[in-house]
Amino acid sequence: MTLRKDYLCRFSEGKKIIHVSSVDHIPLEARSMFSYFRMHQQLADCSSVYLEIDLGTKGVLAQIDGQMQRRIETDYLFTDENRKHISKHKWDAMFLNGVLEYMEDPLPFLRAIRKQYKDSLQQLLVIVPNAMAAKQLPISSHYYWFSQDTLYNMLHRSGFTPTGCDFTLDETITLNPAMKIYFTINPMLQPYLVVAAQCSQ
Repeated sequence: MTLRKDYLCRFSEGKKIIHVSSVDHIPLEARSMFSYFRMHQQLADCSSVYLEIDLGTKGVLAQIDGQMQRRIETDYLFTDENRKHISKHKWDAMFLNGVLEYMEDPLPFLRAIRKQYKDSLQQLLVIVPNAMAAKQLPISSHYYWFSQDTLYNMLHRSGFTPTGCDFTLDETITLNPAMKIYFTINPMLQPYLVVAAQCSQ
């Protein structure tokens, strides 16, 4: 069993990483916000080169005002500025962390990543809530709930070849001994699904 932030930090060690996320999906609780920003700092510290791209920057201001902003600014990943930054390096991976489930149609977004950045990325790492997770409650702002099979299918359809799958825990969950035993026996029921993929030839 591994926390999502620890999993991503181990993966990022000494590598060139693009971290694509959306801050506006974080609940207003201080604990969740602190955990979220701490994860970003840890990823920056352990990567050799780190580029963070937030697709919901407006969500920060909305949360300060006590509101929730749900719009994902997908076009922001493909601005001239970001294309310039990304083209400077051959990146080990791009993380899509908590992004796809908020999109009405993730396929055009994934296809655009492949089309514009396939020569700059060695692999894609997609992190989404696990639809098969134990006690996973639906969230109204999620358009998709992915299982391993459905995420594999979407990646295939968008021009990527899945190369591996894993499962991680939420940073905000406090595990009691019974839960630790449960997830040890049933690792596929952990809250987060992590799928690695490469651009298909």
